[in-house]
Amino acid sequence: MRAILKNTAIVAAAALALAACGKTEEAPVADANTAAEVNAADAMAGTTNDAMTNVDAAAGNAAEAAGNAAEAAGNAAEAAGNAAEAAGNAAEAAAK
Repeated sequence: MRAILKNTAIVAAAALALAACGKTEEAPVADANTAAEVNAADAMAGTTNDAMTNVDAAAGNAAEAAGNAAEAAGNAAEAAGNAAEAAGNAAEAAAK
C-alpha cells in the first residue's frame, strides 16, 4: 500500500512539474454577436426553445397529462385496495 502511495505521489509531482513548465495559452475570446444554440429541452413544462416547435411542446404536454392520469388511476386503485384491507382488518378484529 505504501508503494502504491509513493508511486502515485511521484507521478503527481512529475505531472505538476510538467504543467508548471509548460507555456500558457489564452482561451479564445467569443465574438460579442455570437449566439449560443440551445438544443436541450427546457426544464419548465410547456416551454419551447430554438430546437422545438409549439406543436412539439403541445405533444409533450399531452403525453405528460396522459402519464399523470395513469398515475392518478393507479393511486385510486391503491386507495381502494387499502380501504378493502382496512375493512378486512376491522372484521378480523371484531371477530376476536
